[in-house]
Parts: sequence; structure tokens; C-alpha cells
Amino acid sequence: MGVGEWFQGFCGNIRIGANERGSFAYRTGRIVGQLNADLRSLASKTSYRFYVGSYGRSTAIPSVSDVDLLYELPAVLYERFDKYQGNGQSALLAHVRTSIQQTYPTSKIGGDGQVVVIAFNDGVTFEVLPAFLNKADGYTFADSNGGGSWRTCQPKQEMAAFSTRNSACNGNLVELARMTRAWRDQNNVPMSGMLIDTLAYQFIGAWQYRDKSYVYYDWMTRDFFEFLAGQNTTQTYWSAPGSGSRVYGSGFQYKARQGELRTREAIDNQQHKYDYTAKQIYRGLYGSAFLVSQTLTSALDSQLREMYGRAAYTHKTHQKMADNYVARYKRIKIAEIVLSAATASSLLIAIFGDKPIGTIIGAILSAILLGFTLYFKEASLGEQGQLHTEVGAKLWGAREALLSLLVDLQDGRSMDEVRRERDRLNAALEDIYKAAPRTNAKAYAAAQKALKDSEELFFTDEELNKMLPKQLSTKQKQL
Repeated sequence: MGVGEWFQGFCGNIRIGANERGSFAYRTGRIVGQLNADLRSLASKTSYRFYVGSYGRSTAIPSVSDVDLLYELPAVLYERFDKYQGNGQSALLAHVRTSIQQTYPTSKIGGDGQVVVIAFNDGVTFEVLPAFLNKADGYTFADSNGGGSWRTCQPKQEMAAFSTRNSACNGNLVELARMTRAWRDQNNVPMSGMLIDTLAYQFIGAWQYRDKSYVYYDWMTRDFFEFLAGQNTTQTYWSAPGSGSRVYGSGFQYKARQGELRTREAIDNQQHKYDYTAKQIYRGLYGSAFLVSQTLTSALDSQLREMYGRAAYTHKTHQKMADNYVARYKRIKIAEIVLSAATASSLLIAIFGDKPIGTIIGAILSAILLGFTLYFKEASLGEQGQLHTEVGAKLWGAREALLSLLVDLQDGRSMDEVRRERDRLNAALEDIYKAAPRTNAKAYAAAQKALKDSEELFFTDEELNKMLPKQLSTKQKQL
């Protein structure tokens, strides 16, 4: 496994997972839906809004705590609040805040000069920028500081410039910006997300390997740290891509130089085949998302596959048990009907015939029928079959959740999210197994045959590949 695969795994681990994205989308829908209803009499959760900031540029990582959202206000509100005597900008922000409070009445909602801030209990903060589309294809927004004023911004131009360069660089600009955020968080570097993206944009435009693969990411790390360290220490702002607006910052050069030297040390270790030491250095730079050993991911994948295999077998075994009980129930009911008819016939012979044989046969059949009835009542075949059916249904749900989790792991969902979901499913399976009725060898053999397998507890890759979709089969992947 080479350096390209190290960095590919690392970049996969610092992408925001589906659950977090879903949470952001849900909250955004509620906020925008309320604003559209109150300010536009429009029933829409998606119109007149877009993400800005790191999340809008796709450079945020799972540690993100602020989601920046621009909401486009109807022009009539500008005319209304611009005529205010006093701070009309503050009144506009209060108007927007009041609307949002209707959908999030218990959340802490405040103002921060230019945005409405919504603080959620899970530590995530939404910063909503209410703004008007202006004639320069930018946005005019309220600044309530200093008595109030109108200011402008060009977020779409900034994102378009960033996206264009990212495409020209084979997606490496976004990956570099995310990696730099992980370094910032790990080493307490004083850099805003916008400053990181601005400097990454400037660097990669002139970097000679800008369109190469993950194999070059150790050199990209080294060269970008050198670029950061070389910035003028007296400079206090840089120009944002696309808009030219000022992005302020300072004090990051020293830690960038340390990062450059450590990366050179890691590359030297790679050249001497000391891969473990090199990966330890990168982990010190980027944090725990940079795995020292890829076997950590492989071990988690193997455990999930084993859990899936056990759940699949147990599910099928309970299905077979339910089938057996249903079949036995039907056979006994048929036998009861036949015996009842035979008993009735024997009694008729005894009554209207002149030989005692009818009475004897009737008595024997009655005794057998009574035995079947008592067994049927004691065995509760229908109820037992229903219990196994219910357990099978629960196991089916757990099995499908494990399958989805395996897909998420291969798609780059963060290891921490996968572990949390694994632990939840493991606890749920434990409860199911504890409450499940006993099965027997016959049902397990039937399950083996159904799943085209002959092992009981151990699952090889070949066996699991028979049960898993082809795209989840274990195989060497090309970088």
C-alpha cells in the first residue's frame, strides 16, 4: 500500500457523512420554509437560498460547527427598511429572526451584526445572511453595527471561481482545503476557513502537479506548507477569489514552517521504506483521521461483513423454522379433519350395523384424534410460527442496515459515524437474539442450502461474496 492510498483513505475520512448532510438539509428546509411562508407567501423549503462559506464551497470537514446560509429577501423589504428612521438594518434582522423563531422557538436565536445566528443543542450553529439581489449580480445585506448600513458581497462569483479552479485541478483544490482544515484543527492554527480556501486557491493554480492523483499528496502537503510559511508576516489580508474582497488573517506562518519540516522528514522516511514512521508523522500533522494502518478500516469492514453474515443466516434459519411450523400445522389440521370424518363414519356403522367392529374402530380413532388435539393445543404451532416470523422480520431490517453501512464505509463515510452505527446495530441484534425462540439443526441446514453455504459459524470472503452484492465483494482496488 503506497502513499497515494494513505492520502486517499485520509481524504475519505474527512468528508462530511450522509447523516450530517441530511441533518443540515433538514434544518435548512425548516428555516427556509418558514421564511418563504412569512416573507413571500410561498410554500417552498428550497427556493431563494443557497449555502455559502466552507459548506457552500464543499471544503468543510466533519468538525464543522458553522453552516452559512444566504437567504434572498424580496426587494420590497429593502424599500421598507431603508426608509426607517434609525437603524433599519437592525430592524430587518429582527424581522427575519422573528420569523425563524416560529419554527425553532426553543433554540437560541440571536443577531451578530450581519447575520441571524441559530445555535442548536448539538453544537452546530446556522448563520443566516438575509440579503437582496442587486444589479451587479451580487447581494446587498444589512450591517446593524455603527448605527446601521448596507454592504455588498459576491458569494456566487467566489464559489464559481473556486469551483472552476477545482475542476481544472482534478478536484485537488477541495481536497487540499479540507486537509488544511484538519491540520488547523489538530495544531490550533489561527486560520479562518475563507483564508485557507483563498491561499489554497492561489497556491494550486501555479503548482506543477495540480492535476495529478493522490500519489502526489505528500509533495502537495510539503509544498503548500512551504507556500504558507513564505507568506509575508506583515501582511494582514489577501484577496478572495472571484470577488477580490479582503480576507484577513495572520500568525500562521510559524506552524506552517513546522509542518513543512515534518513533511520533509516523512518523505525522507518513505524513501528509506520506513512507512510506519512516515504515517505517524502525517497523523501528527493531520490528526486521527489519517490512519497509521489501513488495517483499521479493513478490520471494521471485516467485522461488519461477519455481522452481516450471521444476521443473514439467522434470519434465514428463523424463516425456515416458521415454514416448518406452518407445514406441521397444516399436516395436523388435515389429519384432524380425516380422523374426525373416519370417527364419525365408524360411529354410524356401530349405530346402524350389527357388528361391534365399528365401535372398536371409532374408539381407537377417537383416542388418536384426542391425542392430536391435545398435542396441537400444547405445541401452539401457529403461535410458534408467528414468533419466528416476527424475529425474521426484525433480523431482515438489521441485515439491510448492515448492508447499507458496508456501502457507506466504502463510499467514505467517517469511521466514527460507522462505529457509532455499528454499536447501535450490535446492541439491537443482541436484544433480538436474546428474545428469539430456539431453532434446530434441520432449519439451519435448510438455511445453509438456501444460502448456498455449508459452514456454521465461520464465513470466508468467498461465502460472504455469495451473499453480498458484487460491488461489495472483496478485491484489490486500483488507486
